Amino acid sequence: MPKPQPGFGIPGTPVLVATLILAALAAYALAGAAFAIYFFARVLSRLDPAAAHPHWAFRLCIFPGVVALWPLLLRRTLALWSNA
Repeated sequence: MPKPQPGFGIPGTPVLVATLILAALAAYALAGAAFAIYFFARVLSRLDPAAAHPHWAFRLCIFPGVVALWPLLLRRTLALWSNA
């Protein structure tokens, strides 16, 4: 008698679920990185005038936060452009 496989009764399901989760995280990070490039080039100076010409080290420090929080920053960017 074969051993029961872990998961939902379908062999390979945990691997498939893990693959889908990692693909979704990769897509989110890629979208965040693309938004970060736009954010640094066009939005940062309008959002915070004190950061109009930031040093590369400052951009490097806030890059992970921009990538992680890009949906919130996108909403703020859209609100900024709609009020302009």
